[in-house]
Parts: sequence; structure tokens; C-alpha cells
Amino acid sequence: SSDLKWQKIKAAIDREYQWGSSKVGAYRYVGSDIHHRTGSQGNYIMVDQDSYVENLADVEIDPVRFKNAATVLTKSEIGKCRSALGALQWLAVQTQPQICARCNLLLSELAREPKMTVAQEIQQVIRETRKHPHRLRFDRIPSVNHWQQMVVVTMGDQAHNNRPDGSSTGGLINFLGGPELLDGSPGRLVMVSWRTWKLRRVAISSNDAEIQAMVEAEDVNFRTRLLWAELNGAGAEKGLDLLAF
Repeated sequence: SSDLKWQKIKAAIDREYQWGSSKVGAYRYVGSDIHHRTGSQGNYIMVDQDSYVENLADVEIDPVRFKNAATVLTKSEIGKCRSALGALQWLAVQTQPQICARCNLLLSELAREPKMTVAQEIQQVIRETRKHPHRLRFDRIPSVNHWQQMVVVTMGDQAHNNRPDGSSTGGLINFLGGPELLDGSPGRLVMVSWRTWKLRRVAISSNDAEIQAMVEAEDVNFRTRLLWAELNGAGAEKGLDLLAF
């Protein structure tokens, strides 16, 4: 707030738009609470959905039927399971990567084998998420002094033949880090995106599934690098040159 260049930009934005109440340090945006904090290593941003997690509803199925794992779900019960999964998937996409794959697999199981065991596992995920909700922390990376020093690290993996229809699942986690990573040295990583999905083709082997997953992970890596270049004013043409390099 003491930077003169930023003050000028902020004044121009304030003149352009009409604003309501101003919040400093913390605010809520589409169900996520965003906090600006200061720690022993400097300023950082914390994102959580604790209030959303606290209000997660249980799967609304009759307790007597719910206890019988072999019971086939009724049409109404399938709808209630879909509703509960929808609430969980919003968390999985926004702040809870630890439940991302499970939600994805449960949706497939619900469509193919709608048994009470699926509803029981959905309820288990709800309980675990309430008990241990994750929070995202975005720190400044000390070794990055210029935007071109930022390194994008993407990890991809697969689970072969782990779905009811015999298909496989891919997964990836995407990070930003410092230039020391290029030398194989340890360094701070900031997680910026993640994803799980059903692989497009039925994999004939674990290597086949691995290749499919890594191709998707590589695409995410290149898109992140291009977006970072665009955000720092490189422009699309310059950004593509950087990616080629």
C-alpha cells in the first residue's frame, strides 16, 4: 500500500468503478475465505472453505436401509447421493485435492453399480472432510526475483483399470517453484492446480495409462507457462517463444 506506482493504479481503478464496502486482510468469494497474513517468512495468502465444510449435509437416506451395504439404491436415493457428491466435488475442485479422485470414482460407481456401499463411502468422505479440511497457502518464492525465473512443475500419474467399466484414471498436480529446481535442488513449491479424470481410451497396460496421463500433465504445464508469460506482459507471441525455449 505504500508503493507509489500501485497507489496510482488503485486510484485509477477506484475512479472507474463504483464500489461497495471495502474489506482488508480477509474476504469471502464464492464460498472461499481468502486471508492475507504475515508469518515468520513474510506475507502469504491462505484460502479455505471451512464454513462451507461445516455446513456439509449428510447423505439423506433412511438409517435402516443405509446400514445394509448390499441394498440397491432407489432412484430417489441415487439423486440424494448425486447431490451429496456435487457438494463434495465443489470442494474437491476449489480447495480439497485429497478428495478429488475419490469423488470422481464414486460418481462412476454410482452410475454403473448404484449400491448402498457407494452411499456409505460418500458419507465417509463427508466425515473425513469435516474432520480434516485442507487449506491452501500461497507463499512468495524467495529465489524468484524476476518473472522469468519462475519454474512450473507438473506431476502426473495413473491408476490402471480401477473403474467398474475397466477404464483407468489419470491425475496431476501443478506447482510453481524457483530456479533451483532446474538443478535438482530442493525448493519451495506452491500448488496452483490439480485434476483427476477418466482416461479417454481404455488402457491395455499400465504403461499405456501412464502415457495418457503424462500427455495431459504436459499440456497443463505448457498452458500454465503460457498464462504466466501473458500475466507478466510477454504477450502471446513472446510467450510461445519462451515455451519453445
